Amino acid sequence: GQSRAAIEWGFLLNKIERLKTERCLTVILLSHSEPFQVKNPNGTDYLQLRPGVEKEKFPATAQYADAILLMDYVIAVNDVDKAKNQGKAKGGNDRFMYTVGSAGFYAKNRLGLPPVIALGNSNQEAWNNFAAAMMAGKN
Repeated sequence: GQSRAAIEWGFLLNKIERLKTERCLTVILLSHSEPFQVKNPNGTDYLQLRPGVEKEKFPATAQYADAILLMDYVIAVNDVDKAKNQGKAKGGNDRFMYTVGSAGFYAKNRLGLPPVIALGNSNQEAWNNFAAAMMAGKN
C-alpha cells in the first residue's frame, strides 16, 4: 500500500515538475502540519512540526519542493503550572509564514523569501503579502 503509493507520488511530482518547466508555472501544494518525532543522535529526541505527508512520501516531496513553509498564529503561554504542565494561551490573532526551519518546525526556502512574512488579518492580505515576497525574492 504505502510503498506503492510512494512510487506513484514520485511520478506525480515528476509530472508537476514537467508542467512547471513547460508552462513556467509556480505550483503550490498545501498540507496541514503534524508533529514528527526527530531522532536526535546528539541528545534527547524531540517533536518537530512537518507537513502532514506520509513518512514514505516526505523525503521525495522535500527534495522536490523549492520551499516548504509553515503558516501559524503567534500564541503566548502564560501562567504556567509546571506541576500540571499546563498554561493559559493568549493571542492567536497574528498570522505569520515561516520560511526558515528551526528545531520546532521543518521549513526550507530556495525562493529568496524573507525568514518571516506577516500574513495580516484576512485571506486577501495574506495572499498579497506572500505574492509580494515571492516577487521580491525573484529579483
